[in-house]
Amino acid sequence: MLIRGRSAEFAEPVARSRVLPVKEARVLSLLRRITWSLGSQRRLIRRVAALCLVLMGVHLAADHLDDLAYAALDAVDLWADDNVERFLAWLAAAGGMAAEDAARRSESFAVFIDLAEKDRIAIVLALLVELLLDVLLLDLTWGRHEDGNARGLFAELRASGRAMIDALSPLDVERLAVMPTLLAFTLGGALMAALAVENAARDLVGRVAPELLWGSALAAFVGIVAAAVLVWRFAPDLLHGALLRAQTRGDLARERAAKRMEAPHKWPRLSRALSLTRLGTRGAWLVLVALPLAVAGLQGNDLFALVARATPAP
Repeated sequence: MLIRGRSAEFAEPVARSRVLPVKEARVLSLLRRITWSLGSQRRLIRRVAALCLVLMGVHLAADHLDDLAYAALDAVDLWADDNVERFLAWLAAAGGMAAEDAARRSESFAVFIDLAEKDRIAIVLALLVELLLDVLLLDLTWGRHEDGNARGLFAELRASGRAMIDALSPLDVERLAVMPTLLAFTLGGALMAALAVENAARDLVGRVAPELLWGSALAAFVGIVAAAVLVWRFAPDLLHGALLRAQTRGDLARERAAKRMEAPHKWPRLSRALSLTRLGTRGAWLVLVALPLAVAGLQGNDLFALVARATPAP
């Protein structure tokens, strides 16, 4: 506070802004720079967050791959054991080896891969499939959302919808399946985030207000809100960018197919048929593998159970 005047009797107080210490000023300047940097790269942050949601959804769906891989290994193992036993029995009957040796070798072959070994192989196979899905989805997930000249919410929605409709022509399997597949994986990732937030909120409520009867319902409600915010904030840009990226990939594939068909070939009709078949079946792995796994991941973790937990008991 400054004092204006020659004597304290006629002095007038004059307010002056508080000068921050050097340390607080540096911290405030650092926070301003971080905020400005994050704000200028908001599109990049949204793409990274959407990619994380998709990867979490793939990891959620990969839990079912363990059971599928184990069932497939078990079926192959039983088939191999049965055929080896039959072959050794036939060999023993034909006089190629003693019956005792055939039985002993058949038993040793049957226990060559035990249950624990099959379990480990199933986990490795599931991990490899999960990593392969991550790599295949990375290009589609990293599709960039281009800002247009539209101003205002409704103008941007109209421009975005027009761009997505244009991206669907000409229609192929990849453009048709990319949005449902990524949406299913995104919902799976958001569901995993909701369960994690629910557990954290339940622990917090248990420590702060252990006598609250609706603590579990409140924690589940917080998890649902967190999942809804994640989907609302990051899914639209993800789906829009993925569809535009699928359009670009489809156009490049058509250009490559046209060059292959124009090039001289020993069997031009066969080459043309193969090129058109490859072009028409682009993205079939999304329909046959990725989308069913994503749906299985959602069904394996019931969303309605989370909603039921968020409903307070009477």
